[in-house]
Amino acid sequence: MDTRLDGSRPGVFEADRARAVAGPRALAVAPTDGFPSAHCRFGRMRPRDRQHWAYRHTDHHLRQFGLQAASIG
Repeated sequence: MDTRLDGSRPGVFEADRARAVAGPRALAVAPTDGFPSAHCRFGRMRPRDRQHWAYRHTDHHLRQFGLQAASIG
């Protein structure tokens, strides 16, 4: 990510961290009718499938940096 274009400057790290934590939390408690019925790449998905995919995707990226999903919370 190019911080000059769309990233964050070092002075707002905590705000970015809070946003990164809030996103997956919001997905976890979202009402089931708040999800689209189809994913642009995976096709039809149930809300539970979408939540599971989001968790796995987020966990994958956290592990890239030596973190685990439980460590963000």
